[in-house]
Formats: sequence, C-alpha cells, structure tokens
Amino acid sequence: MANSVTSTVVHDGARNVVYNLTGILDSSDYAITDFTTISALDPVPTMLRLDHMFYAIEDGLSVRFYWHATTDVLIMPVSGRGWFNFVPFGGLTNTKAAGYTGNLRIGTVGWATSDVLAFSFQIEFVKQFS
Repeated sequence: MANSVTSTVVHDGARNVVYNLTGILDSSDYAITDFTTISALDPVPTMLRLDHMFYAIEDGLSVRFYWHATTDVLIMPVSGRGWFNFVPFGGLTNTKAAGYTGNLRIGTVGWATSDVLAFSFQIEFVKQFS
C-alpha cells in the first residue's frame, strides 16, 4: 500500500473556508505538499488566515504546517490531540515571504519502518483579499 492523504473542502463561502485533512502513512513520512489550493476557492482570495484547528494525530507522528513560498515558512509543528483557537489575537496570517502563493502546506516527521500512523484535522480559515 502507499501513503494516503486527502484534503477536502467542507465549506467554501464568501468569507470562510473549512478543510478536512486526513492521512494514513504506511510507507514513509509525507513530503511537504500543498493541502490548500486557493485558486480553486470561490471567490478566490489572495491568502487564508488560520482561525481554528481541531486535530488528532497518532503518537510518534508530528504534522508540520508551512506557508508556501520560495523557501517555505514553518508555521508550527502539531502532535497529539486537541484544538487551537487563534481568533483572540487575530488568527495566524501569512508572512508573505518572497514567492508566497497563499497556499498552506503540510509534511510529517516521525514515521518509522513498519508503522501505520494516521492523522485527522478540521481547519477553519478566513479568506483574505489584500
């Protein structure tokens, strides 16, 4: 079998977008890859602001989030189970590093030979148009 990672848009509204992100890793860590494609949203924003994240990650695995740019910018590593509310301080906004695309990326660290590790996220964003 091969790694299986799925990113699904659950809600795409005028202001907000919600993604479900799931993965089952059985052959390697997941290479850094876009999980959002802002050009596919309607209306198309310039970038996304991260407001809420609910997650469950099997022990031993860490999922790392990045702003997509010429040199990707690490937002944060996430492991374990829980949720984040970034709203009280305005959400997490794109750093607009050189070559930024507005997309977000993920990659994993921690897969070991013969492990089957899984993760699941629901991530809520606000579309930005600047």
